[in-house]
Amino acid sequence: MRKLGNGWVGLAVLAAVLTVPTAASAAPANPCDNNLGLGKAATAPAYVFLGVRGSGEPSIDADGRMGTRVLKAYRGFADDPHYQGKIACTGSLHRYKAMPVPTFGAGFDQWNEYLREVTTNYQILQTQLRRLTGKYPDTKFIVSGYSQGAAVAHMAVSELVRTTPALKTRFEGLALIADPLADDTDYRQPTTSDGWNGPARSGTLTIANRMADGTVGGAAWYTALTALGKIHRVLPDQLCDAVTTCEKLQQQSRLTEKYQDTLTGMRTVVTASPIGRTSTGRQLTALGIPTASICYVGDVVCSPIGTWKSGVVLRQKFRYWPDWTTWGRTDVHKDYYTRYSGWEAPAAAFVAAH
Repeated sequence: MRKLGNGWVGLAVLAAVLTVPTAASAAPANPCDNNLGLGKAATAPAYVFLGVRGSGEPSIDADGRMGTRVLKAYRGFADDPHYQGKIACTGSLHRYKAMPVPTFGAGFDQWNEYLREVTTNYQILQTQLRRLTGKYPDTKFIVSGYSQGAAVAHMAVSELVRTTPALKTRFEGLALIADPLADDTDYRQPTTSDGWNGPARSGTLTIANRMADGTVGGAAWYTALTALGKIHRVLPDQLCDAVTTCEKLQQQSRLTEKYQDTLTGMRTVVTASPIGRTSTGRQLTALGIPTASICYVGDVVCSPIGTWKSGVVLRQKFRYWPDWTTWGRTDVHKDYYTRYSGWEAPAAAFVAAH
């Protein structure tokens, strides 16, 4: 190292090197065009995929500001022959907290905040969609969301076409991932892969809404749900000690009771909000907006009843849902949608075919 005056040339060079960003340290490029979401792009392609990130997901450029799961859905559309070379993506870009889904242990204040966030953000997204459909009259929009973002996307499009029916021709379709507003009649995608092709069940917000309007009480599965929530109160712990099947029954019963308590707390908020009048995916599809519902069986947000399993305690048969333990985890979706592939292409193909 060579000394120059009062400094060291080597140190000066080293400092300069350390302050220059390298390619390895540069932030990942945004795969989407945020100017489209802001309505600042001069033109738009034939299709624009607008994504809404899910609960707890950060808004970062690497994911197009729409979260990893929704970006994964976009890539399924971008690779589909019908959309290839004719589609671009953008995040919803509005002020969106995307708070994590509360667990059963959370107080209702957290659930109330979650519901307020859904009902506030669908209005912001609705405003954005009105502006974009006006700005780009020759473009059709595909709207997608994950978890809370799916509910926001679902409500926004449902309300837009309810209040302004002419706008229904501007939507190519919806791709809703882990939608809490899922319905028993939804077109679930994919339909052939293990773990995805079980019985379609209503999502948590849909169940809360139907409890409120009295249409769920007569359903056989809801009657079973109510009964299961009471079993642990009459089944003594001493009887279940070291009996695996019996302990499973107690666990499922306690979780079921907590789930019902949560739904009861949701009723008033749900009934007083637009959640109560949100069109189902099948209804939107009938209007010409094909709606793909992507939901892994047993995901407690979009299909909380999941797959039934059977057991026997004291010669009495019972049925339970093994995946409900996810309510105690940080990721209530068990990260199905990032760990597994194969749902993106069928969702895009469904929308393209309708």
